[in-house]
Amino acid sequence: IFDGQFDFFIRIDSENLYKKIALLPIAYIFLRTILNVSFGETFFRLFAISFLKRYTKRISVAFIVALLAWIFTFGAYAETELSNYYLTLLINAVLGTLLILFFIKFDFLTVFWGAMAYFMTLEMHGYLYFGNASVSYNGYLLWIFLGAVLLLALVGLRTKYQQKPLHEYIPDYKIRQQERERIAREIEIARKIQKSFLPERNPDLPGLDIASVCIPALEVGGDYYDFFILGDKKLGVVIGDVSGKGIPAAFHMTLTKGFIRSQAKMDLSPKEALIHLNELFCENVKRGTFISMIYAIIDVEKRSAWLARAGHNPLLIKKSKDKATQSICPAGLALGLAPGRTFEESLQEYELKLAPQDVLLFYTDGFSEAMNPNRDEFSEEKLAQLLEKIDNLSASEILDHIKGKVMEFSQGSRQHDDMTMIVIKIL
Repeated sequence: IFDGQFDFFIRIDSENLYKKIALLPIAYIFLRTILNVSFGETFFRLFAISFLKRYTKRISVAFIVALLAWIFTFGAYAETELSNYYLTLLINAVLGTLLILFFIKFDFLTVFWGAMAYFMTLEMHGYLYFGNASVSYNGYLLWIFLGAVLLLALVGLRTKYQQKPLHEYIPDYKIRQQERERIAREIEIARKIQKSFLPERNPDLPGLDIASVCIPALEVGGDYYDFFILGDKKLGVVIGDVSGKGIPAAFHMTLTKGFIRSQAKMDLSPKEALIHLNELFCENVKRGTFISMIYAIIDVEKRSAWLARAGHNPLLIKKSKDKATQSICPAGLALGLAPGRTFEESLQEYELKLAPQDVLLFYTDGFSEAMNPNRDEFSEEKLAQLLEKIDNLSASEILDHIKGKVMEFSQGSRQHDDMTMIVIKIL
């Protein structure tokens, strides 16, 4: 286009045999340099080295092949005289070696600008020696351009541009993509942590039929449950929900598991265990993080249960005698909300008398707050009604039935929180 439509460079009229001096020869040289460098760097560096390195698995082979290809194909036959031919080979070898080394050590843009500077200098330096001032000023323009590029590079190095905010160099969509990938990796790590600290199987204790489930959400929360065998006839049951999501929630759940296990081994009542747990939690976790929890101890021989509730969802119990479902909701603040006496004075312990065929239902708000497409919540009342209508089923069958009804209610809506449930049937 520039050659055919504009007089931006020197043209020779073959008929009249005279040389026409153009307005801006540097424009043509600049465009031709971009064309040559774009081809040379894309083929000899970006394609050849990357392909050979992947194919041979050896950078030395890629280096040698790419260098030989560059030496013998890119400008080596520009001159026909023997001395100039070998000189061209030598220049190509030195230049090719430098560009390959810079490409391997730095990046494509580095060698692109290096090659640009070399070829522009080669093409335009002679313009400084033209007698015609309208031509020689193009040579000065070249050095001004290269000098400006060098000055910008030095300023950039001095101001340490690498430490500037990422968004100045990377498009917004790329930053968003990287952020999504980072979040996905964090969620996957949190899932693995959460799964590794949940019980692998339910305890086998005579007199109790136990079933449990934890369904992780897409955005990992911090649901936690565990069982503790406290002698031949006692079982400790804990269920909790850590505030927050992702790695922090999984970390706090891990911390909580260690704390509650240490308290369970000390033969404490549920209230005493939660008081000690709250003290440990407040000492080791910064304010703003809290855990809702129920800790219960079931004595199979005495057919009794003692429980304390630290701000968690109520315990549901279906009594076999009157077939009714009760909501057990003793007072108590969540762990981590208040230290010392404030927490202790808020906490109540509740004793529950049990009978054969009674069913205990522990759950987190992932079940009670499950939403349908209209954003209606399933609710604790519906859970209680479901439990009340169930008869003559094992613990695992009761759990499957309730889980199925909640999933049916959700109709495929996105699950925003972990769904954890424990069903214990007295035999």
